[in-house]
Amino acid sequence: MKTTIVKIGGTILENAEQRAVFLETFARIEGPKVLIHGGGKTATKLAELNGIQPVFIDGRRITTPEMLAIVTMSYTAINKEIVTGLQHLGVPAIGLCGADDNCIPAKKRNPLPIDFGMVGDPLFDTPISPLVKELVGLGITPVFSALSYDFENGTLLNTNADTIALFWTKQLARLGEVELIFAFEHDGVLQTLSDPDSGFKQLEQQQIPMMQASGTIHSGMIPKLDCGFKALAYGTETVRISRFDRLETGTQLINA
Repeated sequence: MKTTIVKIGGTILENAEQRAVFLETFARIEGPKVLIHGGGKTATKLAELNGIQPVFIDGRRITTPEMLAIVTMSYTAINKEIVTGLQHLGVPAIGLCGADDNCIPAKKRNPLPIDFGMVGDPLFDTPISPLVKELVGLGITPVFSALSYDFENGTLLNTNADTIALFWTKQLARLGEVELIFAFEHDGVLQTLSDPDSGFKQLEQQQIPMMQASGTIHSGMIPKLDCGFKALAYGTETVRISRFDRLETGTQLINA
């Protein structure tokens, strides 16, 4: 049976109406499913309210111990809101982070050449968590926040949510067919951001360098595409970048 993995962007989660529509759309997915969420914008707002000025380098957050505390609070609140919404829709769900059953073991990123602080890179070749395997088999939907676990030092680590989605794609592909969907506010990858009808139906990896050089793709789209093509290499059947309320459409990534 196919397992559907959906990563939802934080912009949708910040909007209560859009979040509700997304959860209803997600709830209609048949078969086993897994949800991964971010929440960086919410964390940034919470940090500023607490007098902590977020720092970014090339769009990537520097996660100090103080910022990690903010991120953990923010992601946990979002996680429980999602689980509550799914339960209300009749979808059995449980909220998890990387420390639960050591399900997303990670290594703190090398501080050279840039020290990103408490940021983790998941260890992709570790065995799948028995807890997660059982939950998926029972039809209970795991909802993962973007926190991994440095089991050697006993600390949480901030991790890009697209990378968390890639981690679970590789893990669950060992058990059977997997579909990966990156859901956000646009109708897939657009040629022109202001034109919602300019979306690509399909993209091949060889197209990406030229699109990046021309500025057609940039910022948060780059890690989505990078993780998406890696997911195909890991054996994922389908990878799609979709609008949050139309998960069956959008831009499909394909191997050349």
